[in-house]
Amino acid sequence: MTYLEPVTPALLLLMAVFLAVKRLRLVWLTLAATALIHWQPAAYLFELPLTHGYSENPPRSANPGAIVVLSGYVAFPEDTRDDPEFGQDTQRRVSRAVRLHRHWRPLRIYTTGGRLGGSPISYAAAMKGELVRRGVPPDSVRIEERSATTYENAVNTAAQLKADGVDSVVLVTSKYHLLRAELCFRKQGIAVYPVSADAKADWGVESVVPGWSPERTVGRTVHEYVALVWYRLRGRL
Repeated sequence: MTYLEPVTPALLLLMAVFLAVKRLRLVWLTLAATALIHWQPAAYLFELPLTHGYSENPPRSANPGAIVVLSGYVAFPEDTRDDPEFGQDTQRRVSRAVRLHRHWRPLRIYTTGGRLGGSPISYAAAMKGELVRRGVPPDSVRIEERSATTYENAVNTAAQLKADGVDSVVLVTSKYHLLRAELCFRKQGIAVYPVSADAKADWGVESVVPGWSPERTVGRTVHEYVALVWYRLRGRL
């Protein structure tokens, strides 16, 4: 759940209150706001400044020295689960890295992500395990497992890259996250070829029907806009 999702019951409660006090104009405004954050075209337009121009493939002119993959959600082993379970975002990022390694260039892959929430292993190590399971040679994957934020991903991974003589990378993460990640790595002096882990949006009939998925899109977009402002103020971009 994103921190925006509790807005929906709050809006519905406001609508009920406005109905009770016969403030019909406010009822319609609340209804419109509720519909917009659950409508895919509106969510797409709201997110567009973050995602515009990013592709699922590196440019033909790209000549990077490595592939860097940022971690997303990972649920680690527990009594009912023997192996880490990747969230959809991490699955897509790992899959994109595997595809690039197999079908584009067999570059060394750097995974980045620390131990969060008391996890027994790092996110980076879990991703390496999945990459190896999918056929990437173990010695072709390096891990950075001290980072807890996108900024730390950039700082710590850039230090590894420079130590290895690498100054340009293909950077793989979710499309909405690419702008902040790219700017953070460029701030550390790394040339970046950003690659989206997400496939192109599938616009079917259901896309014009309000649902929960657009609300999650709006929520993560708000998070990214706030993070971009905060990072800019802190001099991280």
